[in-house]
Amino acid sequence: MGKLEIIDVVGALKFSVSWLTNGKVWLIALILFILNCIHSVVGAFVTSAIYNVSLMSIFIGAAGRSAETRAILYASSNPQAMFVNLGASLAVYIPYMIIASYLSAFIYRISLEKRGFTIAQFDPSRFINYVLLRIAFYVSVLFPFFDKRLLAASFVCAILVALGAAIAAFHMVVGPIAVLLMLLAMAAGLVWFFIMAYSLTRLLSANAIFLNQGKGVVDSLKGAVSLTDGRVQSTFISCLCVFIPIVAVFVCVSIPLTFLSAAFAQRVIVGSIAIQLVLLAIAAFILQPVEIFSVTAIYDWLMNPAAASKPSIATVSSQAVSSDASAVSLPLSKPKAKPAAKKSVAKKR
Repeated sequence: MGKLEIIDVVGALKFSVSWLTNGKVWLIALILFILNCIHSVVGAFVTSAIYNVSLMSIFIGAAGRSAETRAILYASSNPQAMFVNLGASLAVYIPYMIIASYLSAFIYRISLEKRGFTIAQFDPSRFINYVLLRIAFYVSVLFPFFDKRLLAASFVCAILVALGAAIAAFHMVVGPIAVLLMLLAMAAGLVWFFIMAYSLTRLLSANAIFLNQGKGVVDSLKGAVSLTDGRVQSTFISCLCVFIPIVAVFVCVSIPLTFLSAAFAQRVIVGSIAIQLVLLAIAAFILQPVEIFSVTAIYDWLMNPAAASKPSIATVSSQAVSSDASAVSLPLSKPKAKPAAKKSVAKKR
């Protein structure tokens, strides 16, 4: 029996906040904050226009108590309004996603260089591929292409969840059958959640591989899956150990602010809007840089586990340990010994 190797959690958490000393990341975070505010304002205008409700009621988030909020919920059950809202939301989100992807790529590059990795050429065509990678990443988390059984299960779960949502929105079925279908949809949603958690663990390093190794969209996704072969359990535990403290801090800060915003909504409009701006600032200044730096630390550990790991209390069989060791011996496990690649990239620039 051997011990399961996980990432050095303390070191990873320290690295996740090391961006605080980098002025470039602060500047990118400021731009992200402005972008988040613009996206929220434009989205509010779109919602106001589609549902013909007061713009201020959307800004202050009057939580279900106003007639206008009830009007939005009623109008949302109209299929035509739903499709119009979906199209308008995509029209607002796509430009936002493209700009945010470009900014996140810069944060990734800074974090990778800080960890000692070289950066592949990043020209306009590579940026387009990076945007496509981000889209493919989220689709692959929902529908894992690398496992046929999980892919089939994901499609079944998606159909059941969509059926449950349609029943809830349009009252297509009533009575005991509706209750049974809703319970089935909830169970499918729970199963789908665990599938997505597994897929996310396998695909977590795709962005870093794309920027570090210069691979294409498909090869980056496949490379991320290969990187966790034989180490899914240790990777999942490492992700939990790194991200749970980060999420816990965010929840402890954001939930009181959200309740405070709802309390201000009907009385202190300026206060409510100010709190929502604080939440957007937290997302831009804290969550995204911390998330990217944390993923980079995990990628570094996967590429070079001996330098950034520690044994956990959990034990695994000797077979699992030997399979982990064989996975570590892949050519991908020495990213930092590439001075020639760095020179070639510099020449290209």
